[in-house]
Amino acid sequence: MELKPPWRATSNNADLLTAPFLNPTLPTGRKYNKTLSYMKTTNNTMPMLGFGTLIPNAAETISATRDALEAGFRHFDCAERYRNETEVGEALKAGLAAQGLDRENIFVTTKLWNTNHRPERVEPAFEESLKRLQLDYLDLYLIHTPFAFQPGDDQDPRDQNGNVIYDSGVTLLDTWRAMEALVDGGKCRAIGLADITLDFAGRKASYSWLLRH
Repeated sequence: MELKPPWRATSNNADLLTAPFLNPTLPTGRKYNKTLSYMKTTNNTMPMLGFGTLIPNAAETISATRDALEAGFRHFDCAERYRNETEVGEALKAGLAAQGLDRENIFVTTKLWNTNHRPERVEPAFEESLKRLQLDYLDLYLIHTPFAFQPGDDQDPRDQNGNVIYDSGVTLLDTWRAMEALVDGGKCRAIGLADITLDFAGRKASYSWLLRH
């Protein structure tokens, strides 16, 4: 589970074992902990337990995502990098219809990959993720890692020696500001960082820029 600013826990109680999938909509008679079911963000609430969609096989992605939705998961963690947003979107659309659920009943996270850190690439990458996921908006959009790669369609750009080609022409703050514009545009309810510590972020810029959404 990725827990980054601006998320904040609603309880310090660590007893998660009585909360199958932490979904308050499960039938009565099954134990769950309502206090621990959600975490707060500025514009929304996030189910604390999410289903990760890093699944290499397309058919398995579809079946596993639908099974997770049926089992009670309401938070789905996706990423451009996983190369299966299309399959996740297909599974969610079919699963929601089959169970009579609305889009608002689920929380969907996806992530901006390293090759799209340049500000002019952020919105197009976001829109492509929305299209693949068959969604009108995202609940949470994360910068997948703090490292910018050479921009382009190759997700893993390398030189002739096999070394990753980084992009020194963009900063994390540049990318973050472009992400903020997505929230301002209304199609993204919250933004955040993944695979990064606050200490690392603080070395890149003032902490204050992390706390706006």
